[in-house]
Amino acid sequence: DKAHRGLSASRPPTASHIPFTPSHTSIRAPPQRMSFLSVLSTILGWVYFLCWSASFYPQLFLNWKRKTVDGLSFDYLNYNFLGFLAYSIFNCAFYFNSLIQEQYFDRHGGDDIPVELNDVVFAVHALCITSIIILQCFIYPKGPNNQNSIVCMAICTTIWLASYVLLLLSCSGIVLWLNYMYWFSYVKLFITFVKYVPQAFMNWKRQSTVGWSIWQVTLDFSGGMFSLAQVLIDAVDTGNWSYVTGNWSKIGLSFFSLFFDSIFLVQHYVLYPQRDEASWRTAWNETMVLLLGERNATSFLVNDDSVQDVPKGSVLYESGELPR
Repeated sequence: DKAHRGLSASRPPTASHIPFTPSHTSIRAPPQRMSFLSVLSTILGWVYFLCWSASFYPQLFLNWKRKTVDGLSFDYLNYNFLGFLAYSIFNCAFYFNSLIQEQYFDRHGGDDIPVELNDVVFAVHALCITSIIILQCFIYPKGPNNQNSIVCMAICTTIWLASYVLLLLSCSGIVLWLNYMYWFSYVKLFITFVKYVPQAFMNWKRQSTVGWSIWQVTLDFSGGMFSLAQVLIDAVDTGNWSYVTGNWSKIGLSFFSLFFDSIFLVQHYVLYPQRDEASWRTAWNETMVLLLGERNATSFLVNDDSVQDVPKGSVLYESGELPR
């Protein structure tokens, strides 16, 4: 949830990365580092950025292909939107705001901030794609399990209210702006921990992962591995372990993502493999009927009896458009 993520250790020391402020005298320019580990860190940063960024598109495409959001947890989407909004605020503030940077240097020392350009791009990109997927929920048919729970709404409302109160305290000088930005990183960390639970529960309840893209999970798992590796390499390369101790958000995001992605992989390939395989064939048949029409799609249909394995109560089961 997958970002879900990104707080990498350093950024390339280019002039374009200096925040636009009236005076740059308070900003410490990062030193030039061209070691092998530095280059490897940069490569890993963009690799996990690509993995995590690409992980959003399989779900977007799957919803479009099936013309339904049945099987996708609305609680998961609510958590995801709130998490990436908080993460975008955190990354943009660290990358562009000189006051946040100075407060970070005073607390942790060193000359590097723990946010890179790919972190900013990833967070904003993830927020945009999540918004589009939410829009799909207003367009495509829903399943009987597509409802927002009271628990989810209560958690999201509490986070919004707490963020507003902390904003007032920061404006009053009671809370440091750095601490306020850290609050958003903790929000993202908490959201990453809880957001996968509704989807895992829905898969268990339906005894199926149909409607939940396994490619999204696979890419998310890969991104978590590369992200974790980058943090450790940056700490070893610079000898500054504040990249770890001052970056618990990224460490936690990576571990939480890997843990829940492992659960989804087990659900898909071990617990419900036959049912998913049959339901995927049914989803293909339905797509052919929708795109080509029932008469023209006859030669493209695969194993019509596979509809027997579609979870009862789902949109696919109730559609009635396929031959049974």
